[in-house]
Order: sequence, then structure tokens, then C-alpha cells
Amino acid sequence: MAFGEVLSVTVMNDKYIGSGQSRGYAFVEMTSKSEGESAITALNGQSLKQRTIDVIQAPPFQITKTRDSSIAEELAALVAGAEKECTKSVELPAII
Repeated sequence: MAFGEVLSVTVMNDKYIGSGQSRGYAFVEMTSKSEGESAITALNGQSLKQRTIDVIQAPPFQITKTRDSSIAEELAALVAGAEKECTKSVELPAII
């Protein structure tokens, strides 16, 4: 089954705790929205290695104000490509 051209695949893993094992989800970027929608519709609920998979469109990445808004501002600057040194580490919640 082919649904279109895949630009990138990012498999999320547990590098933070040292195991490096897959967290059980990945992000797939395709060349067009219609190809992505076609893949989502066709693959959602299908079986892969005796497991049912859920395929959804990832929500847009958004930075929200937090208790420490300076962390969000530094992260936003990094995402925007600004040349500012990040002085704090930030752990983002996983999308499941």
C-alpha cells in the first residue's frame, strides 16, 4: 500500500531514561495534506504485528505561557531559529 511520498519519520524513544526503547509512537511527515489524510483514513485501526494501531493527525505545536514564562520564551526563540542560548532544560509532554 502506498499513500504518497514521506518526507520524514521521527520515532520517539526513551533517551531521557537511558533505555533508548521506542515509546510506541512516531511522527510521519508527508508531502501533501491529501496524502496524509489518505494514509490516516486507510491505516487507522489496522493491525501491525498483531497490534491495532491508532493513526491520527498530530495537533499543531504551540507554546503556551507557564508559571515560568521565560522557559516558554526561550523555547519559542529556539524554535523560531533565533541565536539565543537556552539556559534551562525543558521537558515537553508526550503526545499519545
